[in-house]
Amino acid sequence: MAFLKATLLIAALQVRVLIQSIRFVICALVALVPAGIALAAGGTTDTEKIGADLSIMLLQFAAPLVGLILGSVVIAEEVEGRTITFFFTRPLHRSALFLGRWAAVALVGGVLIAVSAATVSYGSSHATFRDLQPELHWELQAERATGWKTTQTGSQSVVRYQDEFRDNRRKHVSHLEPGEIIELPMDRRGRPQRIIATERKPRNLDLPEGFAGLLMLSGSLGAAIYTIITAGLSIFVKRPMILGLAYAFAVEGLLANLPGSTQALSVQFYLRSILIDPESPMWNRWSSMGSEFLEPSQAILRLSVFGLILLIGCSRAVVRKQFLLTS
Repeated sequence: MAFLKATLLIAALQVRVLIQSIRFVICALVALVPAGIALAAGGTTDTEKIGADLSIMLLQFAAPLVGLILGSVVIAEEVEGRTITFFFTRPLHRSALFLGRWAAVALVGGVLIAVSAATVSYGSSHATFRDLQPELHWELQAERATGWKTTQTGSQSVVRYQDEFRDNRRKHVSHLEPGEIIELPMDRRGRPQRIIATERKPRNLDLPEGFAGLLMLSGSLGAAIYTIITAGLSIFVKRPMILGLAYAFAVEGLLANLPGSTQALSVQFYLRSILIDPESPMWNRWSSMGSEFLEPSQAILRLSVFGLILLIGCSRAVVRKQFLLTS
């Protein structure tokens, strides 16, 4: 009971210190990136598409970076500031000090990412400047001996093409109605070009039920795991952020996006398994990467067990480690 009280007391004190630090401001700005994009661009394109892209950005960019920045506070900041002896000479168990400080950064990081995830979910379909008009679909065509050949399709309001001089041109088409045609200059081979509006489709402004909750859970859990990784690295190296960044964005960036079983070696695989539904059209692009995702419950269980084992190992390492402070 005394161990638990000490851990909670240290966590409460560390939270107060942390939210007044520059690290907190930096992490808040990082978490704001996907949220800000959602609020600015949400509703201007298909909600499920922007929701999927920004949620992956949150899991692959914001959550790891917030976790790495905050995780270095647990041990590395005190070693670098030569104040680690102050903490470890107190009449408290080293594990309580480590766990309390980790709980504080995990809580702060989890809350920041959860708020960002909630904003991404809301902004993707409820942005202030959302466009409720049906989305225009068009085709860019070039005339050939066999007739008109489609060279490009899209739904953007601007069509980009090349003229006979290979100069890049733009044409606004949002005003067109299905069936209307815009004649263009010939292409570089002397063939006539045109833009034809094919159809208008209603915009999808809804996300799958429960999406926001799963994104908040996955992002917060990811931030907590990455804080453990950085805190563990800081026990053994002086610059854990460098190794942490290399692992999160180079090693995991490779493993998580390679097809096959190697994805299971990355934290990102389990975070995506919590969120991605292979049966939903929203995730067609990610499901086509050859990933066989786990059930969300299995992903949460395995990631939690991994985090617990890592946390126990770090706690034991802190107890046994002799921290030598050099001038």
